[in-house]
Amino acid sequence: MSEAVLIRPAGIPDVWEYARLAVDAAKGAARGSLEEIARLCRGQRVVALMPGTSVTLHQVQVPARSTSEIRMAVPFALEEQLAGKVEGLHFAIGPKGADGMVPVAVMNGEALRAFLKPLQDAGITPDAVLPEPLALPWTDGTRSVLIDHGNAIVRTAVTGGFAIEAELLPSVLQRFGDAQAPARLWYDAESVSAAEVARIAAEMGKPVEQQALPPVLAAVFAQALHSQPCKIDLLQGEYRAQRGGGLLRFLPAIVVALAALLVHLGWSGWDLYALKRANADLDRRSGELFREAFPEVKRVVNMDAQADQALAALRSGSGAGDFLDLYVNAASVLQSIPGVEVGNITFREGQLSLEVQPGDTATVGQIAERIAAATGVPTTVQGETRIVMKGSAP
Repeated sequence: MSEAVLIRPAGIPDVWEYARLAVDAAKGAARGSLEEIARLCRGQRVVALMPGTSVTLHQVQVPARSTSEIRMAVPFALEEQLAGKVEGLHFAIGPKGADGMVPVAVMNGEALRAFLKPLQDAGITPDAVLPEPLALPWTDGTRSVLIDHGNAIVRTAVTGGFAIEAELLPSVLQRFGDAQAPARLWYDAESVSAAEVARIAAEMGKPVEQQALPPVLAAVFAQALHSQPCKIDLLQGEYRAQRGGGLLRFLPAIVVALAALLVHLGWSGWDLYALKRANADLDRRSGELFREAFPEVKRVVNMDAQADQALAALRSGSGAGDFLDLYVNAASVLQSIPGVEVGNITFREGQLSLEVQPGDTATVGQIAERIAAATGVPTTVQGETRIVMKGSAP
């Protein structure tokens, strides 16, 4: 299985951070443009962190049990707690707890799309997108706080937390859990003064463990997620299609390929239909010719076999005269007369009947006389165009 990595915006325009999900996440952690980060992510499972200022975390109790029912009920259960209408908001739910409470992450759908677009443009399709507060290290009965670039990211529970301006942290934190609970405080020594950190720590309550951040903040989150997976993934509902190792970017090519396949199948089907019709017409015409040539055959079952039997009978002269001798004798005369065309040919009871179109140089009667004179076979004319030869030639 490929290695999992974490990426997050660095809080600086056009700069992102990268770190492996491992105990030694700080090793190999890097900062750079999104294109540089994309090269580092190639061939690896990617987890992206959504800034905590764009996500709010809630706990809601719903009577539904199935995931689909819970997903439908959550927006209505949270409607009074949210500012504005729920239309346009994206709700991502976590596993329902034993107490019946369902953890929910709420954010604007447009904000999530705006977060994903530059990643996709750079060739990165995240396997998961997590709320930043839920990626902080945390243990039961404590609070975790990370201060960076004037913002405080706070985790207060397994699925609880928030992000806020750092100066507002002490007053807001009083409303979440035990104000005297132990806390861990990470801070960026380059962006926050020691005096400011001391003030915040004092107002948070005691004890507070202070710890400077590594050069790449993503290492703190990556190390925590390695041992403590997040329970809420924002890629749910319509955004679940963003998963799959980048398959979404191949969707246009897949659609074109399927369209080409359908066109090919359509033409192949039409060709097959046309061939079947042509074959049916050929069978019909063959049957007509067979009946004209062998009118004594009343029922056609196997045309090839019956034709072979009829020809064999004709060659042996069994009970029907010698068809081949009569036909060969007639043909030798007809070929010598220009413009003559022969239509239907039948042989019955020792008589060969020819439908003749004489052309401009002879009449049917003259042709019959020439056949009789050349072959010695009794020859008569029936109707206007039919010549009948009786018996075998000498």
